[in-house]
Amino acid sequence: MPVYSVADLGKPKLRYRVDKDPEARFETYLQAKEEDATRARLLTATALKGTALPPHLVEEARKLARELARERVAETLASKRWMRKLRRNVTGALIELVEAAGPAVSLATVIPPDWSYSAEELMQVDPRLSIGVQKGPPIGVQKGPPSSSSVTGMTGALFALVAA
Repeated sequence: MPVYSVADLGKPKLRYRVDKDPEARFETYLQAKEEDATRARLLTATALKGTALPPHLVEEARKLARELARERVAETLASKRWMRKLRRNVTGALIELVEAAGPAVSLATVIPPDWSYSAEELMQVDPRLSIGVQKGPPIGVQKGPPSSSSVTGMTGALFALVAA
């Protein structure tokens, strides 16, 4: 089955798991969970103050805070645990690819200029649709000018090119 998004990669084989290699200094699940809890607390505090946010964003901040505080990993670009999982899977796949293909592998990051999300849009972005191979722009993802104040998860789509 073809992989169309980094979210479809799945957990790498143990030998390619950077999260299991102490020399890789990859953050632990506990560190990522603590960061999600910190983000949830900060979002809640911001929502309680309410003065810095337009009224319609206060509920969005509370909603995102609840998602980040849950035991289950929130599949959002705002979650350190979700992004850790994606980075682990991508890195493992790349290590396996380099091991198999050797020096014939080149990497490039492609960053569309309008992959910018406002805080309001962030909870609506499905990370499985916003990164990876696309047949066309996903609905609701490519909004806002690049100069807008935004939060981004991954900064682009990573492509591995293998010379035949």
